[in-house]
Amino acid sequence: MLEHEKIKWKYLIVLFIIFSVTFIGRVYFDNQHYKMMLDSNINQMTSDIQKSFNTSKVNLKDKYLMVTNHFGSDEYVSNLFKNDKREALYQVLKNDYASFKQIDPHLYVMHFIDNKNITVLRMHKPNSFDDDLTKKRPIVAFVNKSLENQYAFEVGKNGIVYRVTIPYIYKNKHIGVLEFGIKPSYFVDLLNKQFEVQSEILVKTKALKTLEAYKKYKQIDKYSIITSNPFFHKLTSMIDLTKNYQIIKMNGKTYIVLTDLNLENFQNEDIAKVIVAKDITKFIEENNSSLLLVNSLTFIIFLLILTILYIIFTKYSDDLKQILTQVDFLHKKSIHLQDKANTDHLTKTYNKAYFDKYLNKFLDIKANGIIIFFDIDHFKKINDTYGHLVGDEILIKLSDDIKHFLREDDIFVRWGGEEFIVLIEDISYKLAIKKANSLRLLVEKIEFTQNIPVTISLGVTMIKDDDSKETLLKRADKLLYKAKHGGRNCVKCD
Repeated sequence: MLEHEKIKWKYLIVLFIIFSVTFIGRVYFDNQHYKMMLDSNINQMTSDIQKSFNTSKVNLKDKYLMVTNHFGSDEYVSNLFKNDKREALYQVLKNDYASFKQIDPHLYVMHFIDNKNITVLRMHKPNSFDDDLTKKRPIVAFVNKSLENQYAFEVGKNGIVYRVTIPYIYKNKHIGVLEFGIKPSYFVDLLNKQFEVQSEILVKTKALKTLEAYKKYKQIDKYSIITSNPFFHKLTSMIDLTKNYQIIKMNGKTYIVLTDLNLENFQNEDIAKVIVAKDITKFIEENNSSLLLVNSLTFIIFLLILTILYIIFTKYSDDLKQILTQVDFLHKKSIHLQDKANTDHLTKTYNKAYFDKYLNKFLDIKANGIIIFFDIDHFKKINDTYGHLVGDEILIKLSDDIKHFLREDDIFVRWGGEEFIVLIEDISYKLAIKKANSLRLLVEKIEFTQNIPVTISLGVTMIKDDDSKETLLKRADKLLYKAKHGGRNCVKCD
């Protein structure tokens, strides 16, 4: 072999080793990156379900507190209750009770109890009364004594319900307790409808002993399964209640199973659980396909580079320009794919996955900045009235106009649905609030399709040195919530 051939192959082998190591490192990085994205999306999914679950409990509290206050202001009803006129009380309220059940099919218990813990009237079981609940139903005795509202899960002698137990006050005088009991299926049906999941309800077995008609249920650890969902028949044996969530594969599909949706008694002890299983097979497959595409493209790029280097060593330099053009094309395509992974496909703003990474780095260096968290007011109503295509047009138009309004260095993110985040560096708090108001006025003046009026509600918060991603976003979310419940189309700051 000629000397120059030996040198050529020597350099080619060295380059092959270098590029092989680089390729392996790149593949490893891509795999870690997509694993982080998968974890981030799973965490967001679990967070959304948990948030919805907690909100459903708050909604129950608000609804039935309002009902109790209504009855507490009714002189006739209050006097019947006070004087133990159960038959008359039942006749007066039976239509209301039927209406409540029609509005909320999960409502089961409506229970009037005097201030000595004695049943006056069960609307759901009017022939059962005069029983002393002091020992059997500790939540009742607690509310009668403390005069504090209690919202908790408790098993009674007639049923398994989530209870809204409220002191009944008429003209500043404590008469007793009005209690509403909501079937646990309320939580299951709500989650199933909102997130397209499968659910089942577990109650601690020892808590079921107060039931008069107790029956034996299938068990998981210390819990009894009180619902019957065929989906869980095979899955139940794989569930580990010590974990907040699990990824379980069954019958060729992948599920995420959440086990930390707890229902507490009035002493804040976990007494029941809602277990949720969501099919994430499609999401996992799409994630794996995307990873395979990126790895394949990376392999092709490195293979092409090695081929190019070989050609450089074996051909004249006149061929180099055409080859580098091919490399540049593939490189730009790779960058395009990377950009596509970082941007929202509809609005072309940054997406949540990119912002999570950016914000973590931003907080690590403790840079100065503010967060503006906003969403479109009554966007669901716009979608319901004009259709999702019009809703998408509004999202695109709003995003385009705001991008022109913001500075080039400002980070503009579609957080999800109609929610957006703006991160602005090196700005005073006073100027940030002014900018948020300008942004609100800008949106108010935009001429959207079909002349649909659109406004936004905004929360503004300064980034603190000790902020984590969770504390910062939680604070911004609370301010947005405050803006929406303060009349909308306004800015709230801390």
